[in-house]
Amino acid sequence: VQNMLCNGLVCQECPAGYQCSEGEAVACGAGFVCSGGNSVRLCPKGTVGNQSKATSFEFCKECPAGTYNAVEGETSCQSCAAGTHTNETGQSECERCPVGSYQENIGSLTCVACDSWLTTSYRAATSVEDCVCPGGTFQPKGSRYCQQCPDGMDCSTDNTTVAAIPTD
Repeated sequence: VQNMLCNGLVCQECPAGYQCSEGEAVACGAGFVCSGGNSVRLCPKGTVGNQSKATSFEFCKECPAGTYNAVEGETSCQSCAAGTHTNETGQSECERCPVGSYQENIGSLTCVACDSWLTTSYRAATSVEDCVCPGGTFQPKGSRYCQQCPDGMDCSTDNTTVAAIPTD
């Protein structure tokens, strides 16, 4: 008898915390919620169920900030990768660092802004080395600052560096 627990001639509904099949009760596994009868559900994305015999979704714990879980029924959260972050709990994905910032570490709550005169050419940058002069400016060799592009010079792309132009 499916979803019933039978002992001889007497059958009863499967108890909370268990899955019943063919008259036998088996403890509800980690990542599942068994609230009794035929109700067996997975812990939702952004949470983990790391104990057996869970009887309600209260047993599904939110992933901490800096981590995520993209799959239902998981038993552990994953750290956000370098170039991503989340400062909220219970997330199913991490956010990519916006243009103008980076994150070198895994499991981060925030991204690090590039120095005010620098930007990144893309989202999810993973190193301070990804911070470059924006289009319309250039970085003279040996200088750490960006300068406006002089007339006649093409600085239309990010990260233009020039050795031949003298700095003032």
